[in-house]
Amino acid sequence: MRVELSGGIAAPAGKVWSLITEPENIVQWHPRAQSVAFIGEQHGGVGILFYMESKADGDKLMRSVCEITEWQENERFAFHEILGSTKKFEALFIIEDHGENSRLTMVADCILPYWIIGRIILLLIRKKWIKMMEEMLSNLRQLAES
Repeated sequence: MRVELSGGIAAPAGKVWSLITEPENIVQWHPRAQSVAFIGEQHGGVGILFYMESKADGDKLMRSVCEITEWQENERFAFHEILGSTKKFEALFIIEDHGENSRLTMVADCILPYWIIGRIILLLIRKKWIKMMEEMLSNLRQLAES
């Protein structure tokens, strides 16, 4: 399942970048994130690992280790889950710089295990993911514009 959402933010790209890439900021705008931390001393760049705990439906705690796959400062940030509950999870954030304004595009791509059952579950929760991404964008906009 692939979900994509874009929207304008009345803030420069650098401010949006720090919100989406710094662990202490992520828990402020991601409605399900409980904690996020880099693994190791390096805190940016391709290949860096980070750990994330988030709440799923029913308050189940999800734990993931993710690897950063793209890091173009103030432009693109992507990662994929290497340990967790999905068969595949990838996220991409693209920031278009328009001076004092930015446009953020968020893309999430997920495949669950369990073959056909996983596909059915994703179809059932697609609307929830879209709603969550809309909330993420709204929260990011509010933080960046304040």
